[in-house]
Amino acid sequence: MKFRNTFFLILLCAFFSMACATAPRPSTFDGAYFPTWFYEQAHWRTAIPAAWKHGIENAPTDEQMAKIMHFATRAVSSGGQNDLLWVLLRDVEAQQDIVAATHAGTVTVLIFADRGLQHSARGRAFEPDRAYVNAGIASGYFNIAAISQGFATRMYLSPEGGWFVNRPFTPAPVATATRPSIESVYLPGLYYTVHGAAFGGTFPAYGNLKFVQAIVVGTIDTNAPMGGVTQTSFPENWVWAPSPHPRLPHVPGTWEVNDPRPLDWADITTPLQDILRAYLD
Repeated sequence: MKFRNTFFLILLCAFFSMACATAPRPSTFDGAYFPTWFYEQAHWRTAIPAAWKHGIENAPTDEQMAKIMHFATRAVSSGGQNDLLWVLLRDVEAQQDIVAATHAGTVTVLIFADRGLQHSARGRAFEPDRAYVNAGIASGYFNIAAISQGFATRMYLSPEGGWFVNRPFTPAPVATATRPSIESVYLPGLYYTVHGAAFGGTFPAYGNLKFVQAIVVGTIDTNAPMGGVTQTSFPENWVWAPSPHPRLPHVPGTWEVNDPRPLDWADITTPLQDILRAYLD
């Protein structure tokens, strides 16, 4: 009797093993589960600077960063060109040169964008809107990937010399012995690849890319003030446009999408004109 029971259990185990081995795997990911997963994460909101847990054991490992970057570099981009270069900083002093509130428990990521320089070495069109939008889209992918690995992020968007920069960098591509640009520190000797038949290829990073964004990633301390995050409410500010929707009147002198006319400073009023001149010229 004992032998028969043992034999029956062996057959039962073999049956279930074969059933599991031959069971069809789902052919596609069910995206319906994604919003629920996203909403349930307490740390997907922006972390406050004091909320990072200290200690290298709380920082993303090289393997975790590789997974995050693998996802982030697959973000949609203008023209599908993916013309960004990401530079990852683990060294504490290097991180603190960019963002003061960093330490061994964080990794700081710099995003450099093509089409962000008014005069690039390869003559690429100056399209700062695309440079910043591409970086913004990709940073959203980065944030989601970081959450999936158990981390939080804080993003910094400002030209060099902005409030978050710890060292007085100068606007790209200008650099001096005492005031280097971020590009002059990190880009010489690096290359980036752009997709596309018209503008594709591999190019030197320095002279073609502009620093547009920094992201700090680490483990959030939920015992920090405000729970370690900046937001506690999320008003859903969206509406359907009325139908039929009102048409925008054409005003002579205004810029339009795909407007072939060159930028005319006379169309811009002061003081915005002065600000743009100082930055672009």
